[in-house]
Amino acid sequence: MNNEICGQPEAKACLWCYGTDDTAANPLVVLATEGDEGVEYIHLRCARSKSQFGFCWCCGESKVFYSEDLNEAGECEIHDGESVPDYPEEDADSYIENVRNNEGS
Repeated sequence: MNNEICGQPEAKACLWCYGTDDTAANPLVVLATEGDEGVEYIHLRCARSKSQFGFCWCCGESKVFYSEDLNEAGECEIHDGESVPDYPEEDADSYIENVRNNEGS
């Protein structure tokens, strides 16, 4: 019987192992998905051990993402581009030239 129909919320369960335990050592974490299909959860341990899941380096382990939803820098859609500096990087030759020109100053 669907508990939601009876007025009781359904228990959170891991979409991978179907476990419902939510402990400090292995919490159920929100799986960030595109769309509004509802909230899905996965155990932190399950997410860490499966290659199809990953973490945004900005969000940390507060959300789990499908690996395909992270860019090459390990960023979610919200943090896309955070790893790119806001300033242009100088190349090594410019740096060396600057050091040589300012030696003994």
